Parts: sequence; structure tokens; C-alpha cells
Amino acid sequence: VPNLLLTGGGSPTGICVYEGTLLPEVFRDQVIHCDAGPNVVRAYPVKEQGAGYSARIETILEGTRDKWFRPSDVCVAPDGSLIVADWYDPGVGGHAMGDVDKGRIFRIAPPGAKYVTPKVDVATVEGAITSLRSPNQDTRYLAWTALHGFGTKAEPALARMFREDPNPRFRARALWLLGQLPSKGINYLKIATEGADDDLKIVAIRAGRELSPSWRWTPRDVASESPRIRRELAIALAEDSSPAADWAKLAKTYRGDDRWFLEALGIAAAKHWDECLAAYLKAVPDALSTKAGRDIVWRSRASRSAELLAKLIEAPATPTEELPRLFRAFDFQKGEGKRAAIEQLAFHASTTDEARRSLIDSEAVNRLEGGDVSRSPEKRAAVEKVLDRTKGTPAFVTLVDRFEMKDRYPELIALATARLEGSLAVDAIEVLLRRGQREILTTTLGGSDVESAAALARVLGDAQDRRATPLLAALVDDAKTPDAVARAAARGMAKTPQGARDLLRRIKDKSLAPDLTQAVAFALQTATFNDSGLMREIGALFPPPPARNEKPLPPLAAMLRSRGDAARGKAVFQGVAKCNTCHVIDGEGKEVGPNLSEIGSKLSREAFFEAILFPSAGISHNYETWSASTVDGNVVSGIKLSETPAEIVLKGSDSIARTLKKSEIDELKKQPTSLMPADLQKTMTAQELIDVIEYMQTLRKK
Repeated sequence: VPNLLLTGGGSPTGICVYEGTLLPEVFRDQVIHCDAGPNVVRAYPVKEQGAGYSARIETILEGTRDKWFRPSDVCVAPDGSLIVADWYDPGVGGHAMGDVDKGRIFRIAPPGAKYVTPKVDVATVEGAITSLRSPNQDTRYLAWTALHGFGTKAEPALARMFREDPNPRFRARALWLLGQLPSKGINYLKIATEGADDDLKIVAIRAGRELSPSWRWTPRDVASESPRIRRELAIALAEDSSPAADWAKLAKTYRGDDRWFLEALGIAAAKHWDECLAAYLKAVPDALSTKAGRDIVWRSRASRSAELLAKLIEAPATPTEELPRLFRAFDFQKGEGKRAAIEQLAFHASTTDEARRSLIDSEAVNRLEGGDVSRSPEKRAAVEKVLDRTKGTPAFVTLVDRFEMKDRYPELIALATARLEGSLAVDAIEVLLRRGQREILTTTLGGSDVESAAALARVLGDAQDRRATPLLAALVDDAKTPDAVARAAARGMAKTPQGARDLLRRIKDKSLAPDLTQAVAFALQTATFNDSGLMREIGALFPPPPARNEKPLPPLAAMLRSRGDAARGKAVFQGVAKCNTCHVIDGEGKEVGPNLSEIGSKLSREAFFEAILFPSAGISHNYETWSASTVDGNVVSGIKLSETPAEIVLKGSDSIARTLKKSEIDELKKQPTSLMPADLQKTMTAQELIDVIEYMQTLRKK
């Protein structure tokens, strides 16, 4: 059945129903329970809602000042006050063990209400009747046991209580006892069903199930009864050997708007779904075109249910927003019919609506049984059609994996290197790693397409999969690996504890290239591994760089979570940081480095921090620094603007372009360091650095 109320995370313990009158009315006849996690005792006042209920939370006792308050049980005292047991512990779960010799009892009552224990007399019928009205469960138990023992001697007093007491709960208690009288009990149950009180009708239905299985109340007109009565009539059918006819009558009254009643119908039909569903569809021929009919098929577990679900999903009249829900119903179906229905939807469903087709592909494919289809040409052809239709989607990745479509593995590589947002690229790589496709991965990583190789290395790192570490390590160790690929591989290794340890070992024994050390420094400093020893080792090897006045920056992981002020950041950018001496924004500044007018659309927050703190870790393409040594002993450094067979033009940090003839150059060499200053953060405080990055993130495409 639906949740009555979502109460959030907790550690629920004792529970009771308060049936006294001492506490305020809001708590009377309501469920009360203890939740030791949030230190609270609550009531949940309910309201009728269709065949079920809605509820709200009313707090009774809360440990706002004393966080050791751990309510473990609650009950109602004979005088109607509430008694709460508190095991008084610093934490839930027993891990602190602070409750060995501690504990408290709380009594909750109105101010001035002294604790009084009423005398309990169950030796006489009248005394037991009085005790049966007690708010205390133990007292009621003693009274009920005594009255049951009195038998017919207690009937007159119980009958009076049943007919005349203004409290319907007291009348119900009397009815439960009267229903057990030999040869007379059924008459009292019938009287209850003829009255106007739905609660007493429900008691009669329940008592009939328990006390007199041979008797069942059948109303003249089921549709005229309240939803709660119809709910109870449905549940009463659960143990019936042939409920289909009565069930169909009840199901016809369902209007598609009451989940409680729908679940009651589901409980009732649980052992006879085939017969019940058949009877309903016969009684309501157009059921599949109505919301109510679709709901009943959704809830059904008949051998035909999967077939009907597929029919509903394909039907143009079924609203698209209902399709995910109908697909979820497959997860509760069993048998051959389920497999056939899902294959029908995945391979042969007919719809011209592209959005609907995409949804059907995704949901159906995710539920297909996998396996190698190479021996079944027909099935393989069907899978290929869906693959062609779902290229570039999660369904495509799932289908390639599930049916081991090896000839489609290159397309997974293409997905992984397409610089996609989200998890799709990682999902594609995970398939190849899981399937042991090392060869196709290494081929791309070592190929001539440097951009694709670097993208693949980045995604392998994003996967944070131990199986990717050896592939990335091989790239890091190979001196022939292009710079961009090696940097991406090194950063990827830094994302797993195993890879981080491998990198630290290489750094300590000086086997890692200096420019790669720069590349991994930021990645390691921003890592958040659970291994405290590893984190200390990283911190010792890479302490936070200094800010202005040599004050160390906070940990980079913490700075990544901080937010700044973009307006202040703009002032710092143009002021103390002097960024505009090398970068142009909206036509202002000098163009030595990349134009930053739209940089916020290109770089992530992490990438901004890395570019400023470790500028040589990832130099942008075409912004590498070149150094030219001339035959007369001069050295000119800068970014290469152009090069011909006869000359080369280098622009220095002063924004001056210098033309050098090739005949005058003794040596031309690309440098591993960036033209951007390595200690730029020293011109700023930590907050100013955060503000600058906040500002640059606002520089987006117009």
C-alpha cells in the first residue's frame, strides 16, 4: 500500500495508538511513535482520503537541548498519560555504548494532572465493561479476557455498550466480543453492517473473516458504498477460492484516482489474477482505453499482463507520460509472456512519434535478456535495427553490452571520445573494460589522432576503474606519448587510490617527467580519497601553493567548494592580478595568451584553478612557448604566431611580435613551461583568487 507519510531518515522504535482523553484532542485516537535517530516522539493525525488516509506530523517530545535523548518505547498509562522510555545514549546503533547504566522515563500529561492509577475490577461484568474503556492496553486485555470468559452472562452489558455508547471505538470493542458468542455472533455482525457507521461496518467485515469464515456480508449495491468499505470488501476476498465474479464487480467501481483501492484490489486478486483479470475485461470491454483500466492492467500479475502492458504501450491513445510507469510494471511480471512482450516492444513496436519511439527503445532495451545473438540471424538483425535507431544514447550502450555486439565496439570508442557531457562516455568505456577489450583501447590511445587519444585517456580516468590504471600508466611511462595524451593519462591515474600511489612512487624516484609532475600536482591536491595515509602523503609532497604575503592557500579541495564575488573578481583581474596584460576580454587587454571572452563556456571550475595554479600542466594548443637561440647568442621566447620555410614569428609576454629569419636561428625548441607566470596566485589572497575564478565563469557565449 502507499506510504501513509514520509517521515525522513531515522531509527523508529516503539509505537502505539493513543486512545485516551487526557492529552489534547489532536493526539486522541492517533498513532504515536518514537524515532530515536532525530530524538523525537511524534503523533501522526490522519484524515480519510478515498480508500485510504493522509497524515501529518505533530511533535510531542523532542531532544532539542539534550541530544542524548533516545526514545525507545511509548505506551499509554491507565490514567491516559503518555509514558516514554528513554535509553539515554550519545548515538544510535550501539557504537558509542554510553547507555550501560543510564536511562530515563518521561510522563507526558497536562500541567497539574497528577498520576493516578484507577482501580481495575474484572471480577464482575460491569467492572470489566468499565475497564474495557481504559486507554491502557494491558487493562483492556484483562477486561477483554474476563468478558470473554463470562460468555453469554456478559451479553446484555456488551449489547448495551454496542448499541448505546457514543464512542465508536468502545462500540467496536463490544462488537468484537459479541461476534464470538456461539450462534448469536453473526446476528450482531449483521446489525453492524445495517447501520450508518462505516467504521463499524469495517469491524464487522474483519470480524467475519476471523470469527465466521462461512459468513460474508454482501451489500446490495457495491458502487453505493464508500471507498473504505469497498477496500475492505476487496481485502476480504483475498482468501476466497473463487473470487473472480465479486472481484470484477468491485474493480468496475475503480475510477483511476485511488491508489489505496487499487492496491486493495491487487491484494485481493493475488492468488487468482488470471480469473479476476479475465472477468474484469469481460465486464468492461473498453477497459484498455480508460485510465482505470490501464491502472488495473498495470497492477495485475496475470499470465496475460505482460502482453496487455505491451499493447497499452504501443497504443497511440495511451498518454506518453504513462509509459515509464507501464514499463516498470514489467519488473513485477514473470514467465515466457514477459520475454516475448519486451522483445516485441524492443524490436517490432510501431510508432511514428520519435520521442515515444526513443522512450520505448530505452525502456524495452534495458529489460531485454542478454546473450550472444550471433547464432540467431533474425534476432541479430532486429538488434542491429534498434542499434541504428539508438546511436549516441544510453540504450545503444546497454544493447551493445547485453548482446555482445563486438563489431559495434568502435562506436563505443567514438562515444567515449566525443567529449560528451554526463556519464554516457564513461558507460561506454566501462563496457569495453568489462569485456576485456584492451586491444581496441590501446589502439586508439596510441593512434595518430592525438585529440581522440587524449579524450579517451580523460574518460578512462573519469571511469575511476582499476582496470584502466595499467593502460594509463603505460602512456605515462612511454616517452613517445604525445604531451596532451600523457597529461590526460597522468590526471586520470590521479583519480584512483591505486593510480595516485603509482604516481607518487614515480615522483619520488624521479621517473615521472617534470612537465607531467605539474599535470598531476593539481589532480592529486584536489583528490578526496578515504585513505588518510595516502592523503597525508599527497599533502607532504604537494603542499598548498602560497598566496600573497607567502600565506599558504587553503586545501584546493576546499577552495573548489567555495564561492566568490564576480564583481570583485573582475576588479582583481584588471588590477592586482594584471591578467589583462596578456588576455583580451570583449576587446579590452593585450592578446598574448588565449582570448578569454567566452572562457566560462569552455572550462570547468577545476580547470580554472589548474590553469592559474599550474599553468604548465596543460598548455592550450597553439599557445606553447618556443625558444629560439640565434647564431649571434640572443635568445627570443614566445608563442609561435606563424612559420614559413624562411622565417618564424614569436610573440613574447610583452605582446611584441618578433620576426626571426631561419638562417639566423641556431636552435628552435618547444619549452615544457607556459608563458603564463607560474606564481600568479602570489599576487592575490585566497579569496581574491576565488573571486577571479567566479568572474571568469561568467564569461560565456553571448
